[in-house]
Amino acid sequence: MDAVKEIRISVIIPIKNRASLIAQTLESIIHQSLKPAEIILVDDGSTDALEVVVAKYADSIIYLKNNGSGPGAARNTGLKFATGDFIKFFDSDDIMTPTSLQDQLDALVRTDKSFVTSPYIYATSKDTGRWNSSDNVILNYYSFPQTRPLQYWMIWG
Repeated sequence: MDAVKEIRISVIIPIKNRASLIAQTLESIIHQSLKPAEIILVDDGSTDALEVVVAKYADSIIYLKNNGSGPGAARNTGLKFATGDFIKFFDSDDIMTPTSLQDQLDALVRTDKSFVTSPYIYATSKDTGRWNSSDNVILNYYSFPQTRPLQYWMIWG
């Protein structure tokens, strides 16, 4: 699996007015067991203190500004600048578990597929570094249903 070590992952995060949340999101990505090649944060017209907060991460992220056209347009802006072999779209209010990128890349390499999805849950972090879902709520566990093509699910709702 030496080829896995050479694969570059670009993480693209569209964001608007999330100054209070983005530090924890960025920390979870920066401290991945498999470091991303780049973290591209696309500000889609924030009016809060976002720019001040992300200035602390200037050495770790690529910070771009978009014209306020929505998260899809912000993702496309990030995609234009991405240099990775794989793209990880991520939301500005989410946290990655410490091995997310490694686990997803391993799944891609092992299965020789073009994309991977993973479950996401509502959870809190414990001091031990373990995650706890107090209500055991799994928001999405299964892959996209096979009843429609992937493109449908990528643009749906």
